[in-house]
Amino acid sequence: MFLSDETPKLKLQDEFEDPELRVLRSKKYDLEDSKKVLEDKCNALSSVKTTKEAELKQLKKKVDTVAEFYEQTKVAAEEKLKKTHYELVAKKNQLSATEKNLKVATEEIDKYKQQVQEMQEQLQESELTFRHQIAVHEKNAQDNWVKARIWEREIAQQSREKAYLKHRLGLLEERCCLRDTGGRN
Repeated sequence: MFLSDETPKLKLQDEFEDPELRVLRSKKYDLEDSKKVLEDKCNALSSVKTTKEAELKQLKKKVDTVAEFYEQTKVAAEEKLKKTHYELVAKKNQLSATEKNLKVATEEIDKYKQQVQEMQEQLQESELTFRHQIAVHEKNAQDNWVKARIWEREIAQQSREKAYLKHRLGLLEERCCLRDTGGRN
């Protein structure tokens, strides 16, 4: 439209003008057309740029969100790892203490077993000693019983002899008394 409105004017002017000027004018129109095309392209590119910038902004938000999520996850994982590490250290310490207690308990058990064994040996020795002493005392008691029976027999025999001697003494005294009284009468 622009060219068609100016076409009659150009024709008039073209007749009077210099060919160089015509070429320049033609180039001017070409440049103006190129400028319009470039402006259209520029506007289109500006629109594309705006769209791409919006997309970039959204992508940056997504990256920031993902990075923040990653950081939160990383922090949570590190805290969990620390907690697990502390628990592991605590369990290792507890296991170490338990092992020490077990070692001490084992040593005490061994010590007590040895003491029990020594006591059993002492008990066996004491039992043998007591059995020997009992046997000795039983033998002594039996010997004493035998001696007591012997003494009882001797005492009984002496009692009989005494009774016999008393009786004889009584008879002798009676005879003596009878003689002494019999001869004087």
